[in-house]
Amino acid sequence: MSAQAQSKMPVRAQNAKTHGAESGTHDAAAPTLAAARPALGSDLTWAEQVGECWNRFWFTATDPVTLGWVRVLTGLLALYLQLTLAFDLGRFFGTEGYLPLRTSIDWYEWFIDTGGEPMLKYSYLSYLRTPGQLAAAHWIGMGILALFTAGIFTRVTSVLSLIIMLSYFHRAPMITSQVEPIIAMLLFYLCLGPAGAAVSVDTWLKERKLRADLKLKPEEALPVQPRWGATVVLRLIQIHVCAFYVMSFLAKVSGGGLGNVWLRGEAMWWVITEPDMPLVDFTWIARAPLLIDVWTFSVLLFEALFPLLVWNRLLRPIVLAVSVPMWILMALATGLTTYAAAMLIGSLAFVDPACLRSCWQCCRAKFAKADAQ
Repeated sequence: MSAQAQSKMPVRAQNAKTHGAESGTHDAAAPTLAAARPALGSDLTWAEQVGECWNRFWFTATDPVTLGWVRVLTGLLALYLQLTLAFDLGRFFGTEGYLPLRTSIDWYEWFIDTGGEPMLKYSYLSYLRTPGQLAAAHWIGMGILALFTAGIFTRVTSVLSLIIMLSYFHRAPMITSQVEPIIAMLLFYLCLGPAGAAVSVDTWLKERKLRADLKLKPEEALPVQPRWGATVVLRLIQIHVCAFYVMSFLAKVSGGGLGNVWLRGEAMWWVITEPDMPLVDFTWIARAPLLIDVWTFSVLLFEALFPLLVWNRLLRPIVLAVSVPMWILMALATGLTTYAAAMLIGSLAFVDPACLRSCWQCCRAKFAKADAQ
């Protein structure tokens, strides 16, 4: 920017820009790669072009607002899972419960004896015996998860939240389902990046102090501080979500004891006729067998194409939009609402931060006006 253009900038904007550069709240060495890298051209060798593309994919600084929303929704889902156990701790984990510690140890020994790999499975629940100890630890854990969801001391509470959830998964692996691996994956990656850099109490407190120092009005937006750490974490989540889709597709087409019902177009009929699974009765679809075929093959086609098409910028909004009704229907048909919600939360990592930022700022502006009135 020229000196003349710099002089025409509003004083508050200059101050905010200077403060953002000096505050140290963004990642070290976080200038965007667009300013630092040379343009791709004939001067670069093939290896250098590959390296340039690699760096741009992983380390281009981006708005952390997407990561912030992934944190919020992951925290809410983890809180829900913990709440489902809150009033049955003694029944499940007590010495006289369904799953005493000896049962978990026997299960792990059986797993190893049947050819499974030896695993180190730590759980602090293994050291708690009485109902009072279990209840105290459980509600303290839920409090930490609530702090993590709200974005309070996020660097610390993110790691503690991962330990809490893994302790429950490891203590009773026989009652886990498809959702637990996704929750563990999301929590692990959120520990690695600036998960509290947006949509968090931590950021709100910093911005409130900055606004007071610069005497900014509520409707005046502060400059966004992009972070390359957010990009790395979002890329890891994106790749892992695609891997889930690939594994799900391969599991469906590999066949089973009843033959390959997915390739025959019968799978969704088997699902919706399970007595205890569906949330909505879809058995009326028996009057239109073609719909069962279309539904079954649509699920297969979506899981096969998602890992390929979601990387295309033009097709990505369409793929993400289709995933919403697809997972809602799967949740209604299978009853696996938490699994569907976890997959949608993981897919949120593909959403453009600019879209989420505009929606977030619009909501904040409305709240600020309401407070002023």
